[in-house]
Amino acid sequence: MKSYWKRRREQKGFALIEVLIATFILGTAGVAFLLGLTTGILGSQRVSQKRAALDVAQSQMEYVKEQEFNTVPTQDPDLVWRIHYGTLAVGDLPDGFNQTDITVEVKKTDGTTDADGTESVQLINVTVQFDGGTRTVELSGYKADTTYI
Repeated sequence: MKSYWKRRREQKGFALIEVLIATFILGTAGVAFLLGLTTGILGSQRVSQKRAALDVAQSQMEYVKEQEFNTVPTQDPDLVWRIHYGTLAVGDLPDGFNQTDITVEVKKTDGTTDADGTESVQLINVTVQFDGGTRTVELSGYKADTTYI
């Protein structure tokens, strides 16, 4: 039977290899953890941007619905009016949005007229571009003429 010290001398340097392997494994795990954390933060930011864009679109939609029912035609026979956020001036824009990123269109709908033949429903399309114009949120809704109700 070998003595403890003799066995210990035969294993010289083995501890260094173990330390190097353990360091490599821990380093790899640390890098994977940091990559996962970064991905989560970036995903959270994207969701936050989309939520802000949707909030802006909803505020524009509500603003247009509050306005008088307008039947004044433009050059496009199907389009009642098209405006940008700067014209609406509904409030402050969230960070990262420009006035030119928001477009509101109000269009005529086919076959939606009152008994007297006047238009009674309009389609509202709100488009908000964000993330440098690479991403878009679109929201559609309807506006009814409530003058006779």
